Amino acid sequence: NDLDVSNINLNARRLRFKGGIMSGEVESLDFMEKSGYSVEKMSGTAKVGRGRTIVEDLLIDDPWSEVHLPLFMMSYENILAFQDFIALVKLDGNIAESSLDFKTLTYFAPELKGNELKIKISGNMSGCIDDFTFSDIRINSEAGGFKGMTSGLMRGLPDIGNTYLDARLDDFRLTTRGLGKFITEWMMGKGVLDISKFADGSVFYLTARGSGMMNALDIDAKITSAIGDADADVRLSNLVSPSRPIGISGTVQTE
Repeated sequence: NDLDVSNINLNARRLRFKGGIMSGEVESLDFMEKSGYSVEKMSGTAKVGRGRTIVEDLLIDDPWSEVHLPLFMMSYENILAFQDFIALVKLDGNIAESSLDFKTLTYFAPELKGNELKIKISGNMSGCIDDFTFSDIRINSEAGGFKGMTSGLMRGLPDIGNTYLDARLDDFRLTTRGLGKFITEWMMGKGVLDISKFADGSVFYLTARGSGMMNALDIDAKITSAIGDADADVRLSNLVSPSRPIGISGTVQTE
């Protein structure tokens, strides 16, 4: 749960220390974390001191993702908090439109290995990694076929199999082709779900609420489209299980 980095290369300027606060501009920073995760370039304007690290215009570029945060802050009681970074360091971030590849997330949640989903993302998050909220998160699949907004909370990371999720989906637009690709990525190499032959070309609008553990997620959804509407009350099982197939049970009513 600690943060342990090595192979650090730093290029900074305008460093100042005043009133117990260190400030400066980080033009480039690259490093390797003990998990194997590496940052190829990080830049921003930083202030460090009095239990906070504040970075403006933060850019994080790794081999798969590029994330831009106009404002990012870490809050902690003291430097010892980084020995339990996941639980004791509070993160607050405003995310501008960024590219996120789930290969990046694999280093923080190994159960996601094999999920190659790539999305455009923006929004806000606040909390520790093991207990945080997210709001107005806009998601757009780089492969196409689904996009929308979500807000909610997650508790339990990095053990994603024992992570609790409570989230609302608003203004989601999807196609059967896009939904099939999305579910296929969560199957993590265990097969391909092709449902594009059903209502191919039709756009569906989704509003939903999901809550529960990631391997037993209850979803209450309203789906509308030009070809009809439906209400769904279903449970998704084994969504992130490495050994069991994804299961769907419940009821769907059409109008």
